[in-house]
Formats: sequence, structure tokens, C-alpha cells
Amino acid sequence: MPDFQLSKRFRHALAALLLMFLGAQASRATPILADSVTEFSGVQGQNNWYYGYYATPGASSSFTQMAYFDAVGGTVGGSGGPWWEETTTQGAGATWTLLWATGGHPGGPLISPLHWAVRRWVSEVSGSITISGTLQDADGGGGNGVFGRILVDGVEVYTGRVDAISGPATLAYSIDTVVSVGSVVDFAIDPNGNELYDSTIFTAKIAGVPEPSTLLLLGSALVALAGARRDSLA
Repeated sequence: MPDFQLSKRFRHALAALLLMFLGAQASRATPILADSVTEFSGVQGQNNWYYGYYATPGASSSFTQMAYFDAVGGTVGGSGGPWWEETTTQGAGATWTLLWATGGHPGGPLISPLHWAVRRWVSEVSGSITISGTLQDADGGGGNGVFGRILVDGVEVYTGRVDAISGPATLAYSIDTVVSVGSVVDFAIDPNGNELYDSTIFTAKIAGVPEPSTLLLLGSALVALAGARRDSLA
């Protein structure tokens, strides 16, 4: 009865192989590590998010946390609702550096210091991540557009320019990068010279990238299959 034994063992091995493969596919579901919109908070550091600005344009080391949170906020371009602010007043002699759930507004040299508005996430993981979201010039009243930039530990890994007047007004982005525990990932809004009409939507989802375990599991299953075939023929 060797043929029957071979067939039975072969079917069992194939079933194990299939279960391993399906389990590997399920494990490939990408875990969301952070979401800049749903995790927006009036508490610095909550969910590893911090809200501030670059006192020196482009310099991650100059990141300064905003000291004021307005639970009412206002309506500036694409904003609506609570926001962080560099100062408690906006306008001439003050600053327009703001951050709200879906975006922010940079400070500029016309009426305030040239400060990039920066939302910072501090990583609790090491490895590859995917960052995706939307960058949009949310104020079509004028201006010369804005830059959205992503910096990882001070190194710029993404730059996008949007302009509601000359276009493109909106960009969808997705990038892959590598972080360590404690890495800082900054989402910066650069006023592109001046801060007029610079309300900006800049969202981010950060997802972990699972290890490619599928091939390893398939290889283990094939080894088991080969062993089952040898046993049946012995």
C-alpha cells in the first residue's frame, strides 16, 4: 500500500503548506503606528506627537515646542477647530505659526519671524516604515504656494510643493524610510518665501512594514513535504 501512504502524507503536507501560506498572508497586514489627524491632541507628547516650529528654517535641531493650545481655535484656510499657536495672537507684529488636526500655517517674514510649522512624531520602533498622506494648499486666495517636507532625524526624505493658484493644489504621497527607537520624524510646512495665504493641509499615516516571512514559511513547509515523501517511500 505504498501509493496510498504517499498520497495521504502528500495531502497532509499540502494542507500544512496551505495553512502556513494563509497565516503568512494574514501576518502581512500593515500595522498603523501613528495617525496625525486622529491622534491630534492638546497635550505635547501624547501618542508621541509634538507640535512646534523650526526657529531656523530647515534645521531640525531648532525645533521648538509651541507653548499655547487654543481649544476653540478658528478658521484660517483649511483649519477649523482647536489649534496650537506660537503666540496667543496672530497678525502684524505677532505670528501666524499654527498647527491643527489636518495641517497648519507657517510663520513668514512679512509680518512675523520665518518659522516653519512642524509636527513631530518620535518613533517607538526600529525598522522600515511607510509614511503616506495628503499635502494640499488649502487657501486659494493668493500667495505663491507652500512646501511640505518630511525629515527623519534631520535628513529630508520628502519634499512636495503645492499651489492653489498655479497647481498642483493637492499631492498624495507615500514614501518608505527607516527609523530607530527615538528617531524623530518631522512634518514641516515651509512658507516658500512669505506666509500669505499659506494655510496647508498636511496629513500623515505611519505604518510598520512586516518582515518578509512568507518565503521562510513556504520554505519550511517544502522541507516538511520532502520529508513526508521520503518517509512514505521508505
